Amino acid sequence: MQDTPLLLQLTGAPCATTAPGARALPLAATDALLLAWLALEGPTSRERLAALLWPGSEAEAARNAMRQRLFRLRKQLGRDAAVGTATLGLAPGVQHDLDRTTGLLGDLRLPEAPEIDTWLEGRRAARRAAARQGEEARIEALEAAGDVAAALPLALALLERDPLSEDAHRRVMRLHYLRGDRAAALLAFDRCEQMLKHEVGAAPAAATLALLATIEQSGTVAHSERVRSAPPAAVLRPPRLVGRDSELAALQRGLGAGEVVVVIGEAGMGKSRLLQALAGVRPGVLHSSGRPGDALVPYATLARALRQVLDRDPAAADPALRRALAPLLPELLEAAEPLPPTHQPLAQPVLALLQRARRSIDTLALDDLHFADEATLELLQGLVAAPRDLVAARGDSLPRCCLGLRPAAPGTPLSGLLLALAAAGPHTRLPLQPLSEAAMAEFVDSLALPGVSGAALAPVLCQRTGGNPLFALETLKLAWSDGSLGTLAVPGVAEQLPRPDTLAQLIGQQLARLSAPALQLARVAAVAGVDFNIALAAHLLGRSVLDLADPWAELEAQQVLRGESFAHDLVHDAVLQGLPEVIARHLHGQTAAWLETQSSEAHADPARVAAHWEAAGQRARALPALRAAAELAHRSLRENERIGFLLRAADIAEAAERPDEAFDLLRDAIEGHMNTLRQADGLPLLGRLQALARTPLQAALAAGDRAWYSAVLGDFDTAIEQGSAALALAEPLGNAALLTLLRQRLGTALSLTGRFEEALPHMRAAEEGIGLLASPVVAAEFHGNLAVVLSNLGRPLDAQPHYERCVGISRDVGDHSQLATNLANYASSCLDAGDLALAAAQIAQAQRIVSTYELDGSSAGYIATLQAQCERGAGRYATALEWCRRAEDILAERNPSRVPVARLQLAQVWLELGQHARAQQVLGGEALAAARRMPARYAVRWLVLLARLQRRLRQDAAPLLAEAATRAPADGWPELRLIVRTEQALDADPAEALALLRAVADEAQALHLRGAELGALLHAAARAPDAALAAALAQQVTALAAGTEALHADRALRFVATATAWARAGRRAETQASWAEGQAWLRTTAAAHVPPEFADGFLHQHPLHRRLLGPAPDTARD
Repeated sequence: MQDTPLLLQLTGAPCATTAPGARALPLAATDALLLAWLALEGPTSRERLAALLWPGSEAEAARNAMRQRLFRLRKQLGRDAAVGTATLGLAPGVQHDLDRTTGLLGDLRLPEAPEIDTWLEGRRAARRAAARQGEEARIEALEAAGDVAAALPLALALLERDPLSEDAHRRVMRLHYLRGDRAAALLAFDRCEQMLKHEVGAAPAAATLALLATIEQSGTVAHSERVRSAPPAAVLRPPRLVGRDSELAALQRGLGAGEVVVVIGEAGMGKSRLLQALAGVRPGVLHSSGRPGDALVPYATLARALRQVLDRDPAAADPALRRALAPLLPELLEAAEPLPPTHQPLAQPVLALLQRARRSIDTLALDDLHFADEATLELLQGLVAAPRDLVAARGDSLPRCCLGLRPAAPGTPLSGLLLALAAAGPHTRLPLQPLSEAAMAEFVDSLALPGVSGAALAPVLCQRTGGNPLFALETLKLAWSDGSLGTLAVPGVAEQLPRPDTLAQLIGQQLARLSAPALQLARVAAVAGVDFNIALAAHLLGRSVLDLADPWAELEAQQVLRGESFAHDLVHDAVLQGLPEVIARHLHGQTAAWLETQSSEAHADPARVAAHWEAAGQRARALPALRAAAELAHRSLRENERIGFLLRAADIAEAAERPDEAFDLLRDAIEGHMNTLRQADGLPLLGRLQALARTPLQAALAAGDRAWYSAVLGDFDTAIEQGSAALALAEPLGNAALLTLLRQRLGTALSLTGRFEEALPHMRAAEEGIGLLASPVVAAEFHGNLAVVLSNLGRPLDAQPHYERCVGISRDVGDHSQLATNLANYASSCLDAGDLALAAAQIAQAQRIVSTYELDGSSAGYIATLQAQCERGAGRYATALEWCRRAEDILAERNPSRVPVARLQLAQVWLELGQHARAQQVLGGEALAAARRMPARYAVRWLVLLARLQRRLRQDAAPLLAEAATRAPADGWPELRLIVRTEQALDADPAEALALLRAVADEAQALHLRGAELGALLHAAARAPDAALAAALAQQVTALAAGTEALHADRALRFVATATAWARAGRRAETQASWAEGQAWLRTTAAAHVPPEFADGFLHQHPLHRRLLGPAPDTARD
């Protein structure tokens, strides 16, 4: 991957530039639409994108088309433009021009994909409208600032682009008038009137005529301040919920049925008021809200809700549960107690707390989830979007749940939560619609304003506010402030209601009427965000708490604040927009400095402290907080966020000319990439690390990291070359810890290419110094790698204690990525030794880690491949097929060079299902040529499997087996040589075959490779020439098979060979028992574990299965 950014030019004709000055590469329409969607909508599931781009194709065909498009795009650009396994997003380093322009893909259309074509047109219209709104807002800001001279040219330009807009004409009229140019204003009206008459066939609107009347009266515009009393309480807080009776009833019905209820509505539509009203009609409701700023901190929204749960029911968490919840709520620990390592899914303690709190909390209402952080949304997905049968099984063990949120954009985590809810089963979705005129009239009348008629105001309010309750309420509040509310009952006066264009503008006008102390307090609250409290306000404003009483009361009376939070996030936004940037920066810095002095009980998350320092323009002071945030993210099992915090910190340190600190931070981020993501996205970071290296030690560290990253990505030859160079740089330094690290990694890379004899001295040398490495994670990595070397040298007993030690260390420190890798390697060793049960146990643990911690790198593909092997070995063929496909999908995205490994497992499944043509399709042709270029350990297995297929098809397998014997590594993987020799023995005459097979079994026994031993003995038992030897081999096979699987042989062989040997020994009872066991296995497997379309082939095309369907052997025949 190159270090230069990839620039996508998506405004006009779509193209991409891979380097400055390079020729622009044109993008195909499908590729351009895919990248534009990701640029504008964000990460989106592959299934969704495939359905959008290939709507006429089946799901599998669309998925294949997606994979092919991404492959061709990568080939065209020389790098990834989009990455992700289940969810696609733009790759790191990819830039686009859509943030700076209004165009979108020129005039490109895709009529064969109507949904995305419609999206494209809608996006174009929205971008044009947004650009127009931005220009309008700039004009309004200039007008509000009194700079009419600067606003007028912009308004004229806007009118020229949209000459049919009466609003644009009226704006020009007003600006001419405000400049004192009455003649120009009247001329502007004449042009407006002529346009409406000839182009639209309409007369000017009432607002335009009212402005004309003002202009014709001439004179200057004067503003007079009236003395105003406080608005009535009913205007500030309506006394009852109006127009939502049906929604409230549906909310109660859904909760009563045990369903998750989702309340969806735009800002101001009354989501929060509806959820608050629920508490009045349903006992035991706990209401918690997301807040602006939550997205910065993993689990911020969830932690706030859990604190409220514990406030309601402190006894719900015993000491053990409090420790388990500490990664989310650090204050639950005693002052001197360290944060415990996390080695269980956080969903488990959260679930336990909610179950225990059920006695005091009937319903958990989670509001404003559009502000929630991604970690909260993902954990909620597991809690509330579980399949409905699981929810029903829980019964009343959990509180009911309702969610409040704004409409979610496609591809966002919030959208993912809603999709998961829909997939899980029935739930109640309540979209809040605008108030009707009748409901608006009832709403106005409920305020009991003197002389004000709801019926008279409702039509105008609905027209101007779109039926938005908050917009309507703010309009009435402004009318009160203007002193006109009392005259609204007069016929025709309703038209004189305030006419702000947006709710935000309306709120801004209300804020302008606050007293100076109240506005100052509101501004502090807006800057501090979720960290705001009275102590912070007193500190920043330099006043006592008592001095804040009156401005605080004013803010609450005006419904700006409610407690220590804003009454509505739109109010928060309006306050921030009115704050000069230089003042905001200063307040951010003061807030960060104060938060750093507070104890942990203040819940000031370091990620927010860092954000305050960065907003203050003092980025270097954010470094300690970013380090702390990275550590908390790691403890909370959020590795992507941890890497993000570290990279932000590295950027800051480098910009501050602190290269050593930037080097260390970048190394930590690279380690996260290597241990968790395991994909090529981290390669540019290595070049940056090398550029930051200033000392010989740093140069050696950077070289070592590059070598290990090459190993992680599967480029082992490069890893060995780079690792040897790094070791050469390190040896003169005499740093024992560094030498230990580099030797163990070089030894690992050598082992991964099969050079085990070369690897072992490096590993043993590293073993002597492993205690010098303070990090238990590194110790776990070392023991895992040494175990792999010993295992592949045919010393599984020597390897086993190292596997167990690395697994134990990784579990103790909560390093889930390393634990998953160690478990997978341990499972692979067990499979090679024939211990299927132990392998399956390790893989089950590894899969739980992959699922819980969302490990989606190449290690997930490796684990999926091993899972497929376990399922096949257990005779669960349908599941094995699914895991083969899943492994192939993951590896195709994360590590394409390993796709043939998954295909090899697929071919073996086809062979055991009797699907010979499908197996041939996987193994033969170009695939065979590619297999011959694979590492020997895979090429040999490929050749042996193809030889078995040819033998079954009555073709000559000897040449393939001879080639496999030649390719079998002399150094390491002794089980491969044993498997090849077993297959070759089957072509010899009976006496020679028996001798060869028994020799293989003896050698396998000495190496403790029980699977290879069992395979050889099964074939030998089937060929025993006399009763005594047959009985001895049958007994030996029966004892060994009790805990061993010969994964390279057909599973049915254990029944056929054993029965054959017993028959030759004259043991009829044992013969019948073995045969009956085999027939039962065959029928059960065909019914329960073979896809129906393959059941007939499984029973009748596989020669051993076909034989099992017949009578048991007897001495006369066998």
